Amino acid sequence: MSLYQTVGLVTEHWRNVPWLQELPDPVSKVTWDNYATFSPKDAKQLKLSQGTHVTLTVGEQKVEVPAHIQPGQADGVVGLAVGYGRSGAGKVADGVGVNAFALAQWNDARRVTAGLSASVGVGRKRTELAITQGHHSMEGRQIVVEETLKDHIAKPGGHIHRHFVGEDREMWGGHKYTKHKWSMVIDLNTCTGCSACVIACQSENNIPTVGKKYVIEGREMQWLRIDRYYVGSPEEPSVVHQPLPCMHCDNAPCEAVCPVIATVHSDEGTNDMIYNRCVGTRYCANNCPYKVRRFNWFNYANDIPAPRKMALNPDVTVRFSWGHGEVHVLYSQNPRGFAAGQARRSSVKAGRSHYGLRAVLPDGRNHFRRPSAGRKQCGQGIQFTQVLRSA
Repeated sequence: MSLYQTVGLVTEHWRNVPWLQELPDPVSKVTWDNYATFSPKDAKQLKLSQGTHVTLTVGEQKVEVPAHIQPGQADGVVGLAVGYGRSGAGKVADGVGVNAFALAQWNDARRVTAGLSASVGVGRKRTELAITQGHHSMEGRQIVVEETLKDHIAKPGGHIHRHFVGEDREMWGGHKYTKHKWSMVIDLNTCTGCSACVIACQSENNIPTVGKKYVIEGREMQWLRIDRYYVGSPEEPSVVHQPLPCMHCDNAPCEAVCPVIATVHSDEGTNDMIYNRCVGTRYCANNCPYKVRRFNWFNYANDIPAPRKMALNPDVTVRFSWGHGEVHVLYSQNPRGFAAGQARRSSVKAGRSHYGLRAVLPDGRNHFRRPSAGRKQCGQGIQFTQVLRSA
């Protein structure tokens, strides 16, 4: 058995931060709980199903925790995250999960958290885990387009340029951009699924947390999600991460169906939301092919006591109930760059806008530039209709 730290909480130090409790694990996509991870083979031998309670015993210590079947995990190994199961930790963390440190052993003065000899007892109780992704395989479809370096050298772009026969049914005459037209490129080759961008977006845009109950109902509010797909056998899969923000489509399906014109296209190429027009029809969410629109079912901001409301970003609207939200990474900090450029009577230069989402990324995989800024910084990806990931 092995006790490990989660990407969000690390240890118990951040356990009372709701953003991190509701952050989907980059691999399992589970929120708000710790759980015992089993390989598919071990789960089959133990007759385990997702969420079945198991009793883990190490020495004289026992904990009862729901099970999660994890593709790619080594057979004969059980994993359990630390940082949960505390009391007196605060409003958010109290009663969340179980205390995995109870199973740790001591060798002299050192705590041992790996290589523990544990026994597993299968119970009858079952708990539904709050998982944000319901399907984990691409089923042979090219949701994330991949190719090897060898294939790319032999035929550059061969996996990208695909032609579909269709009929042009554009409702509008197109947009003319006289100022700036912004685009964003995400390098899937360097994305590790760390989810730092998800938290940065949540912080920058005053996005609320909804709790385990509503995550189970599919009402999570993060504007940026990272889809994770397994490729290959459940025993030895490869993992593909695909960040999915609002695409700010040039011909956005959400704009065409809004009856009150709450979702509009800006003169700089972004998809904007006018909150006080929104009447909550949710037509835009239904018409979004990427399913990245989020709906405010309640006035979550009313749960924030004073003076904590002063921690909210004053540059971004705090949304009300029965209104939609969508990704604002293009505007949250760029107006500061615009204002600086206008004060100098100069244009906005490439590289001047370091918005909240990109500032936290460890590998610089997210590039936000004007297409006219050149391929060196903006990347060639803005010219592609498919996104490429090199295996």
